[in-house]
Amino acid sequence: TTFFGSRIDEFVPIGSKKMKKVPHGIAHFLEHKMFAQPDGKDVMDLFSERGASVNAYTAFDRTVYHFSSNTAFEENLNTLLDFVQNLYITEENVEKEKGIIIQEAKMYLDRPGSRHYYALLDQMFSKDSVRYPGIGSIEDIRSITVEELQMCYDTFYHPSNMMLIISGNVDPDKTLSIIKENQSKKTFGIAPKIVVKKYSEPKTVHKKNIVLHMNVKIPKISYNFKIDMRNWDTKKRRIYLTLLSFFFDMHFGSRSILLDRLKKQHIISNNLGYSVTNYGDYAVCSIDGETEFPEKCLEILQNELYQAIITKKDFERYKKVVISDIIYASDDIYDINSRFLSQMAHYRQVFVNNIEDIRHFTFSAYQKAMKEISLQEYGTIILLPQKN
Repeated sequence: TTFFGSRIDEFVPIGSKKMKKVPHGIAHFLEHKMFAQPDGKDVMDLFSERGASVNAYTAFDRTVYHFSSNTAFEENLNTLLDFVQNLYITEENVEKEKGIIIQEAKMYLDRPGSRHYYALLDQMFSKDSVRYPGIGSIEDIRSITVEELQMCYDTFYHPSNMMLIISGNVDPDKTLSIIKENQSKKTFGIAPKIVVKKYSEPKTVHKKNIVLHMNVKIPKISYNFKIDMRNWDTKKRRIYLTLLSFFFDMHFGSRSILLDRLKKQHIISNNLGYSVTNYGDYAVCSIDGETEFPEKCLEILQNELYQAIITKKDFERYKKVVISDIIYASDDIYDINSRFLSQMAHYRQVFVNNIEDIRHFTFSAYQKAMKEISLQEYGTIILLPQKN
């Protein structure tokens, strides 16, 4: 993982003293180009030949390259380290990649889920570059140059700005020796001091109500909240975000009384969903679902939000459910890997024993947090079937 994501669009390049603005989507474009090799071999084929799978993704705060395998661990680990630490770009292969990524961007624009996500970020943020699609616009993609890609790579793909997480049945000491041997054969420059432009994002939502017409059979709705975390320290952010997840899951999750009622009344077609996402200075919380009655459903969600009551008994019971979920997930190496990665990306440290954290949550602390957290900044999104 490198801590270079789609949100970063202006920074001081290594060897420079001035801010440089780059096209949106360049982190994702660079992710694609990391798989190109001077010898023309396809990195994915190398992993596939060993029975391994490899992939990558770009989020707003990171770019991640990952593989999983049951065999040839050492060979696969060395290949991962080598291809991520060796950028090979030419005018020709960059121009060729533009066509591929433009087609990918068009595909996302045709997907209701992707369009909804883009609309959500645009609704919540007015200044922060997180509001732009991570893949960039078609114009952004066309404008990306070899020089800009190299500049981003040189600045953000230095080992000092990167992290490696390995989960599974491996020997830690032997694994570290493999990594050290691999890195000893390479030369890296002095770690750059990375300076990224920070945007002064207001606490208000950018757009209150958004209505989109897309190729959907059943309308989709979401009720979205922007939570100001600028005055919260790391510990408070961690605790309050967990308690927010408690709140939304208890009221609107798959085990909620509200969902059962909405299904019996045939207002919700399938399930309600919720998310609580950390964007640094702000968190975004969202409730979504499919419904034939979008306006009525949003009204019900709003009433539930401000009228529902959770008892101490409900809270303690829910704590046990969450702890059992964590214990169940502790057998999943992918979940462990993802959780540690997320903690490092957001807090630059790992919190191992989150079960103990949850056990120590009290009902009074939950009540205090929910009184302190403001849900006044919100917006709604409705996806309707296309007009004939």
